[in-house]
Amino acid sequence: VIEDAAETIGADGGSTGTSDSEYLETVSANFEDLDASVDRFYELLNVSEPTDEELDEVFEIVDLWIAAEDEANALEPDAEYEEIHDVYLTYTAALGEAGAAFNDFLESDPDSPEYDESLEAFETATGEVTNLGIDLAEVLDTEPTDVYPDEDDPDEEEDDSEPDADFLFIAPRVAAR
Repeated sequence: VIEDAAETIGADGGSTGTSDSEYLETVSANFEDLDASVDRFYELLNVSEPTDEELDEVFEIVDLWIAAEDEANALEPDAEYEEIHDVYLTYTAALGEAGAAFNDFLESDPDSPEYDESLEAFETATGEVTNLGIDLAEVLDTEPTDVYPDEDDPDEEEDDSEPDADFLFIAPRVAAR
């Protein structure tokens, strides 16, 4: 998904001197893939009885999110693209935080404080991903994927008395892996 970034990075980790258009093409393609992965992640969370393949896809997406920041840091834009790059780095960092929090949630005991803390961290990070995705789409002049296609406004007040259980179905199956 972020394979285009690898083409712009030399063997020593430095820039291969790609053109401006290659940098923008790489970031745009990576963003489109990452943005679509967020949408797909939420689609998979809403599957009532996910298959092993769908669960594997969830974990592949989370791994992608965690790796995205390193891939973004490896790019070296020209000075005129620093604003885009800063937003892109912030977006991929938030994706990495969401992935790490999701993994922490799955590894936590449901009766522990870490469980609720990691769930809250995941929800906070995915909210940041949504907002930063809009910002990045704006600076790249593209349209972000709607990660809340069938839900009410994500900024609307919610009853936080119970954790959001959208992805609780995965926890028992993680233990079996």
